[in-house]
Amino acid sequence: MLIRTAMLLLCSSLVSTAFAETNKVAMEGATAEVYKHASGDDLWIYRFEPQAHDPQTDQRPAVVFYFGGGWNGGTVRQFEQHARYLASRGMVAFVADYRVKSRQGTAPNASVADGKSAIRWVRKHAKRLGIDPDRIAAGGGSAGGVPDAVMIVGFPESGVQLFRDYYSTYASDTPDLDIIVPDGLMDADLPGEVDSDMNNVIGTQPSADGPGAEFFTTEYQAAYDEEPGVFTAQAYDAMAINVLAATAAGENTGSAIRDRIRTVANPGGEEFGPETLVDAVETVAAGDPVHYVGASSSANFDVNGDIVTAAYDIRDFQDGELETVDTVEFGTGLSEDDDELAVRYLERNVCQRLHVPV
Repeated sequence: MLIRTAMLLLCSSLVSTAFAETNKVAMEGATAEVYKHASGDDLWIYRFEPQAHDPQTDQRPAVVFYFGGGWNGGTVRQFEQHARYLASRGMVAFVADYRVKSRQGTAPNASVADGKSAIRWVRKHAKRLGIDPDRIAAGGGSAGGVPDAVMIVGFPESGVQLFRDYYSTYASDTPDLDIIVPDGLMDADLPGEVDSDMNNVIGTQPSADGPGAEFFTTEYQAAYDEEPGVFTAQAYDAMAINVLAATAAGENTGSAIRDRIRTVANPGGEEFGPETLVDAVETVAAGDPVHYVGASSSANFDVNGDIVTAAYDIRDFQDGELETVDTVEFGTGLSEDDDELAVRYLERNVCQRLHVPV
């Protein structure tokens, strides 16, 4: 009977501790403040400051740590030593408590909401605490490391099941999660297949806005009754430039084509595009210089064989439809070395046609 009573008391104590209110913890050298009141509890955040930190004159970077525990439990002390170390290196470091299932009976979305509240509290009090509000980092482990965004790499065949699982099972726990995808998942049919508007998904894909883009798009639609897909214009330009380079070289080997790509794609000869590709091949075959301008871009190459300029579309799903949000261009233009190569090619081409030794 005595043993049974002791066991009951022990179990009662464990249950009481598991669901106890979030209490203030003593951390030597840390300043504790309440950043939020939720589910009947005060939620505490603990601050470690660098030596000689003067909030009146300093604007230090800051970091906020969150403990792990699967949104079910955990201790705010988990990243105490990390915070102490970063404070010793000059940062204002915090460890934040938040609601979990074993203590407050809450779901994961409450934990995520508390994490955001802690960041907002730090930002709100940045001036008083001597913190730069534009340099606040966050970190944690397991549940404490819930990301602001995730990236999914794949193609529609695999992406459909991934997104179905996410929206049916996990989306409600992370309502503000942003998802980034590559060009392979920028598929207009995806929202319908996963039964979601996918408004939290954004991604990139190559832009096709070269001088020959309009002609190429029109002809492609007429031939296939659909718009060109991702990389279609780029693939066409690659084919066209390789054909021109092989024709200019007079042979179909990798090294010969490589050595002639810049001479047919860069400025220095008569300009041709997708609509006049046949004429361009005939011109090169006759020994005259050409300058191919593509459907995807100007298709100029630098001395390393890289595209000089390129553009990428930033696109997101808006109510189930793909929309282009912005276009970002990369590149700096041709260098003096590139221009010199073009001049040397023209000189060599003229000498060959006049049968003058180069």
